[in-house]
Amino acid sequence: MAIMVRQLLPVDWSVLRTIRLEALAISPDGFGSTYEEEKDRTEAEWRHVFERESIFAAFVDGCVGGIIALMPHQQQKYYHRGTIFSVYVSPTYRCQGIGGRLLDAVMLHAKSMGLLQIQLGVRCDNEAAIACYTKKGFVKIGHTPRSSFTNGAFHDEQTMMVFLDGFVSKSFYAP
Repeated sequence: MAIMVRQLLPVDWSVLRTIRLEALAISPDGFGSTYEEEKDRTEAEWRHVFERESIFAAFVDGCVGGIIALMPHQQQKYYHRGTIFSVYVSPTYRCQGIGGRLLDAVMLHAKSMGLLQIQLGVRCDNEAAIACYTKKGFVKIGHTPRSSFTNGAFHDEQTMMVFLDGFVSKSFYAP
């Protein structure tokens, strides 16, 4: 099995569309948006995403198998920070290290952009994702009860952060 992770470019808009719609269809509770909200986006709308986000995809034997996005903060006093979101690995490729490879790529990219820390939100019941993030150095820094509401139920989310420059401050990590 050959795995390649690379940054997507606007010319790759159809790759992004394919994996994003798959993610929303298969794991609707894991994302802020819905399949219905995104399925009719135009090519121009998909290309616009690349203006503000760095998106990486994992290809397994040439087929797209996962995705991750990074958005640096836009306000000057927050330029050192970024947020990871839209993390997804196709069910066929789960438990094969692809999530870790995607995280490695986006963390390296974040460092090259001069970011010093990145954070993400993950549903509290997504134990596999939390384990993957923890393995890459992310720590829990917060908890949001009733962060989302899908299928008639509320879902809690935890916020996790990693410092890319080795900074350590245990004083604010949430238990």
